[in-house]
Amino acid sequence: MNIMGIKNLVKKDLPLEYRKIFSGEAVFEITASSTLACTIEFSLERNAAGMTNIRVYFKNSIDYPLIPLMRALKAHIRALDTEGRLP
Repeated sequence: MNIMGIKNLVKKDLPLEYRKIFSGEAVFEITASSTLACTIEFSLERNAAGMTNIRVYFKNSIDYPLIPLMRALKAHIRALDTEGRLP
């Protein structure tokens, strides 16, 4: 299982400097011939120590185990954040 990317990534405007909320569509490659797309919303929140907490919300029901999806998605989001590729 691999994450292919997040499509239609949109940032919501918030007056808080330490919290960012995004929404989009995550696309996962389950096997070589099947993919899974789901609507997500995630937030990045920086605490006083400089650590980033990532929370992911799935907007629709998914017929796949959530823990592997959540791990892969959080790792992908963390990579996008550290590379500066989030809007």
